[in-house]
Amino acid sequence: MKLNMKRNNSASTDQSGFAKIIPLYPRRSKNPWLYISSLFVLLFLITSSAFAQQKIIKGKVIDVKDGSPLSGVTVSAGTGANIVSTTTTPLGDFAITVPAATTEIKFTYVGFGEIVEKIGSRTVLNISMSSTAANLGEVIVVAYGTQKKATLTGAVSQLKNSELMTTKNESVPNMLTGKVPGLRMVQRTAEPGGYENSFDIRGYGAPPLVVIDGVPRSGFEKMDPNEIESISVLKDASAAVYGVRASNGVVLITTKKGGSKEGKFDISYSFNYALQQFLGMPEGVGPVDYMMLSNEKKKRAFASNFMGNDAPAYSYADIEPWLNGQYQGADWIEAAFKTTTPQMQQNLSISGGNDKINAFVTFGYMKQDGLLKSNDLDYSRWNLRSNLNVKITNNLRAQVLLSGYMDEKNQPFQDLWTIFKYTWNQIPINQIYANNNPEYLNIMPDNANPVGITDASKVGYRTRKQRNVQSQLNLEWEIPWVKGLKARGMFNYGYNVDDNTDYRKAYNLYSYNAVDDKYIVSTVNGPSNLNRYYGTSFSTLGQLSLNYANTFYKDHNVGALLLYEQSHFKNDNFFANRNMLFETDYLFGGQTDQQQGNTAFTALSEVATKALVARVTYDYKGRYLAEVSVREDGSNKYNPEPS
Repeated sequence: MKLNMKRNNSASTDQSGFAKIIPLYPRRSKNPWLYISSLFVLLFLITSSAFAQQKIIKGKVIDVKDGSPLSGVTVSAGTGANIVSTTTTPLGDFAITVPAATTEIKFTYVGFGEIVEKIGSRTVLNISMSSTAANLGEVIVVAYGTQKKATLTGAVSQLKNSELMTTKNESVPNMLTGKVPGLRMVQRTAEPGGYENSFDIRGYGAPPLVVIDGVPRSGFEKMDPNEIESISVLKDASAAVYGVRASNGVVLITTKKGGSKEGKFDISYSFNYALQQFLGMPEGVGPVDYMMLSNEKKKRAFASNFMGNDAPAYSYADIEPWLNGQYQGADWIEAAFKTTTPQMQQNLSISGGNDKINAFVTFGYMKQDGLLKSNDLDYSRWNLRSNLNVKITNNLRAQVLLSGYMDEKNQPFQDLWTIFKYTWNQIPINQIYANNNPEYLNIMPDNANPVGITDASKVGYRTRKQRNVQSQLNLEWEIPWVKGLKARGMFNYGYNVDDNTDYRKAYNLYSYNAVDDKYIVSTVNGPSNLNRYYGTSFSTLGQLSLNYANTFYKDHNVGALLLYEQSHFKNDNFFANRNMLFETDYLFGGQTDQQQGNTAFTALSEVATKALVARVTYDYKGRYLAEVSVREDGSNKYNPEPS
């Protein structure tokens, strides 16, 4: 038999007819040059194979604004441990070697927006980057005017409405939490209508001055967030122009104004419904566990049981009725509180007009329910704002700003923290109702039945009503014979009413006598008493100012402000109370022998101020900046005569 073998480049046959292997690398030869040249050929083949799996991307990166090259731009591809990167040269050029499978290149540069470019089959990329500092040309609200962000010399942060509205809440301060550097906001209560937030700037402790549309005033927590255009926070010397009141910084709130819509109007409606859940509510144990734990506590009390064992707090005879179901334990938290409670906000806004006249009008309504099962804790608020802009002539413009809110808070006579305290401290073997009869609230050791004190129809109520109106007129005249000079006048009138009622009702608690089958009554919280408080306040603020802004020799920008300000604030109030003869919301139903009536002296005041403000700003090409501001204040709080 004859065996035939085919020859190829890598095998041959020996004399026996079997194939033998020829190695792919040369054997060491006596000729060293042949060996070295073979190694170079092998390295070339390996390198060529590696480069066949990569590609080189070249290009240039420029500033989209003026076409100038950008040096130091990071050019990268891949992620994690597989990332490769380089930076652009002073001429903006770059070259980067990336895997052949790379589909995109990332360009990042401080102060510029990140760009991720799909490369496809391209090997040359020319990139134009936009500066995020473009918003430095943005005009933001500062003290007594506006200023370009690029030429600010102080620490000022601005928050726009779109950033504010990312959080849904009934209170504007809560919506600011965590959004403004240096502004610390602490919510002390979630009670409907509580508004007990504390906030400060850079940890100063005391709250900053709040200025709304150029008018220092309180109440911004009750604004509808939909009416706010922007919020600026002045943190350092930039706030000093407001005088001593601004020692803890300033929060400037600007409301929306109607822009020109070429005769058209935009109508928007928003509705937000949320469920609030109480977190951290402690959960108690049942009556048997409570008595067993009480016995264990007494047994482990070293001071009492050092010399001998005291008797348990509850004997088996005490526990047995609860074990066999004769008595039912009380779940006080379940009886007094709800698990969730709703909150609702609605807003209707109309904005538009033309270049002659335009307006922004908004209506808002908010309702927040409390977590009491009696439904006697709630808060509601109505908001209205109407901002009208009128172009009287080419050089004369007017603004009429009108805003107001009215709100009402209702709650049982007992404060909410008192209700929590008594509810958490109740034990499950104390029954809610005497003899389990819902007609008779069971008497408690401290005369505070948590189910009873949450019911306004039994223990009385507290009502807080507030009405606030602000009206403002602005006139601005561009003086035609002096370029860049404007005269401005402003007058604001504010009126506020507080209408409060506290009605403490006497009510009955009962104990049950099983022997006589009788309920023994105990009257608490008496006698019934009605207290009425009514306070009013009004404020006026007037300003006259000259504003100048002009550019000289293309690069020298000069601004100046001269402003005179005068304000007046006055409030008055009275309160009266009587022990009531019968149930009514009016004082005529009370006794006169122990009646009281007076004025809350701490809430009675009148303050007048005058101020002169001057400011000069200068910048060269937006790079070299200078600002000087001064203020002089006068107030009736200080005696003009030396002591």
